[in-house]
Amino acid sequence: MKKVPVARFRLENAKTWRVIVEAVEAIIEEAALKFFPEGVKLRALDPSKTVMIEVFMPQESFSEFECSEDVEVGINFHDTLTIMKRARSGDSLELLIPEGEAMVEYKMIGASTRVFRLRTITGLEIEKREFKIPFDGRAKILSKELENIIKDILQVGENVDIHLDEEKIVFSTKSESSEFEAQLVRGEPALLELEAQAPVDSRYNATYIGKMMKSAKISDYATLELKSKAPLKLSFNLLEGGQISYLLAPLTR
Repeated sequence: MKKVPVARFRLENAKTWRVIVEAVEAIIEEAALKFFPEGVKLRALDPSKTVMIEVFMPQESFSEFECSEDVEVGINFHDTLTIMKRARSGDSLELLIPEGEAMVEYKMIGASTRVFRLRTITGLEIEKREFKIPFDGRAKILSKELENIIKDILQVGENVDIHLDEEKIVFSTKSESSEFEAQLVRGEPALLELEAQAPVDSRYNATYIGKMMKSAKISDYATLELKSKAPLKLSFNLLEGGQISYLLAPLTR
């Protein structure tokens, strides 16, 4: 008998979902995924309450999408990533939530059709809180360039100081034996946009930002929103449509 889906979507490039799963798993192992008629979303805090991740993919992101009512499903992203690593180049992905079953079905369609089924987790809910911060600065940077800068920073230190003003954004770090600084100036090709209502200086955990950079694989630009001694909002546009965004707590100097 054909399964009746509570929700179903199809992505022509399975790699997109693999990277999204990888991005979530780097922050939190288990979280609720919400399907609703407008698309799919996730919002969750990591166990230390240091970083929040939010994912949104509108229904237009998918080649096929079915969902008539809101449904939240608890997902183990570690186990899901293990499955998604089996996706091959050229595979499409169909994800199905069967009615009346505590399962998620992952169908990979390519040279052959392979189906994995994972049990869902009860008791998980999407994070309800939303944080509205009056940021003083904003920079849009090519994802690849930001990824390289963060990799450079992690070669030297664990934390990163970010300065932003009307003309530039500066990333710096130092350790007992070395220092590093990267500067993007208004007009340079990697700095797509720059806004500053006031100068900004803040410090953040670079290791967390390094984990966030997993999203750069399926994004062409990243947007940083900043305020001195306030959380950093880092957002990645998704090439398939939608966004992955993070809110990272600041560090004291």
